[in-house]
Amino acid sequence: MMVRNIVETTLDDIIEKGNIEFVRDFAYKVPMTAILQLLGTPDMDTESIKQWSEKIGLFFFIKADEPNRREIACEGINSMVEYLKPIIAQRRKSPKDDLISILIKAQEAGKLEAEDVLATCVLLVFGGHETTMNLIANGTLALINHSQEWTRLQEDHSLIESAVEELLRYDGSVKATVRWAKENVQLGDKTLKKGERVLVCLSGANRDALQFSNPDELDLSRDPNLHVALAHGIHICLGASLARLEAQEAFLGLTSRLKCPTVDTENLEYHPSLVHRALKELSLTVNQNEKHIAV
Repeated sequence: MMVRNIVETTLDDIIEKGNIEFVRDFAYKVPMTAILQLLGTPDMDTESIKQWSEKIGLFFFIKADEPNRREIACEGINSMVEYLKPIIAQRRKSPKDDLISILIKAQEAGKLEAEDVLATCVLLVFGGHETTMNLIANGTLALINHSQEWTRLQEDHSLIESAVEELLRYDGSVKATVRWAKENVQLGDKTLKKGERVLVCLSGANRDALQFSNPDELDLSRDPNLHVALAHGIHICLGASLARLEAQEAFLGLTSRLKCPTVDTENLEYHPSLVHRALKELSLTVNQNEKHIAV
């Protein structure tokens, strides 16, 4: 219910504006607001967090156009650390029913160090919105480019779980990830030696014709859909359940309350990144669906 309320409030704002930059005005706001509420810090400076997160992302997502990305990312992390320190200190004095207080209790029980509490909070603030923001933006663009699927979801809300899985597969927010070989591995005519670093292309696997029929088509009812957009096994994304929930509520809200917008796809720009699938912006004119059915 918390996420649904956030989506509805954000939709109220963008409908009132009419002309919006979707990544900033909706895709960012929904997961950012949700993670801050879970942390118990809804009043945090979201504009500063966005700037710090963009710096961190230069290194984390291997943005190829910035040679000094490591130094800039450290600046972003340090800024977020200094911002969070007094918030965590205050919560030590006055615990609440939130994630920060839970982490502090874990430290007091000897399960975490003080540095772990701080590092986890930084991870939650950064990781709790960045990739979900891009999933919502990429997924919305995919639905706009396949307006029949927008209408299909609009008319049949029971598709929402399979719809989010398909949008993850079709154009997820993470294109690749890095792994290290724990032992020598033979793949075809190549040998991966123990300790070697491997770039694993998740987006390529998600378009594998041996795994998916018509892999380049968007089908919101695709079943089975054994994609690896959120990784797999012990490496599965820690926030997978929250990301799925936020995406489900976002796409239900968008398709229920809005007519399918149009977009100029020729002028779209993506951040230059080896592992990151992220639109720089998505300018839309939104119009309310007069036949809005409550979710």
